[in-house]
Amino acid sequence: MASYINFEIIINTPSEAGYHVAVTGPGGEAFGTLASMTEDPEYQQLIRGIARLDTDDLNLTNIGMRLFRALFQEAIKDAYIRTQGLLKPDQRLRLVFSISASASSIAGLPWEFLYDPDQGPLALLDVSVVRYLPQQAPIPTLRTQLPLRVLLTAAQTGSSLQVERELREIQAALQTLGTNISVTVEPHVTVAILRDRLREDFHIWHFVGHGSFHRDGITGQLSFEDATGDIRSVSAPELGVLLKGSSIRL
Repeated sequence: MASYINFEIIINTPSEAGYHVAVTGPGGEAFGTLASMTEDPEYQQLIRGIARLDTDDLNLTNIGMRLFRALFQEAIKDAYIRTQGLLKPDQRLRLVFSISASASSIAGLPWEFLYDPDQGPLALLDVSVVRYLPQQAPIPTLRTQLPLRVLLTAAQTGSSLQVERELREIQAALQTLGTNISVTVEPHVTVAILRDRLREDFHIWHFVGHGSFHRDGITGQLSFEDATGDIRSVSAPELGVLLKGSSIRL
């Protein structure tokens, strides 16, 4: 299993020149500015195409390259390249976006499409993208009794071979924790199955499957299975209702 090395990207309050950016990672620290993408008319046209579900690989590549070039400039790009060069064969890069509350619109940009002109789409290089929005509310205590109870679910709405492989890899990774963890697997999750399982005091829920946006281009949704094995889209609000009041912490 590959381990991940963090490359933290801190995006602060905007100014007239753009958003102040500071990065830190094994390749060092650097500072720069991220211009607002709302001022890029071609980017806005491409993003409207995604909202209409009217896009293709070339458009996604163009979006990813524009985002990459807007963020990775000069010293920030140098720190990114140095960090990439320091990775060992069994290591991958994790981009951790820590975004000021005043720059929350930046969190909504499709960073998963980042496309390095020299290497290709970062997603295909096993680069992980994580968004972190600082919270003003105090962090609750999440202490619990072992073993940690994990609900591992999957919806086989695409390639069943890929889903089965990921389920096996996750179970293999968690086995190293021995008796500190208990894993329950549901390889064909439906709304009814999830609703029933959420009554069983699990601490962690992991979903293997696909997601998309509703036709409004705003509301996210996950693709579950229905009773016949077809796709059953579950919207973010519906999922929130299912999780509310459950014991799920992560």
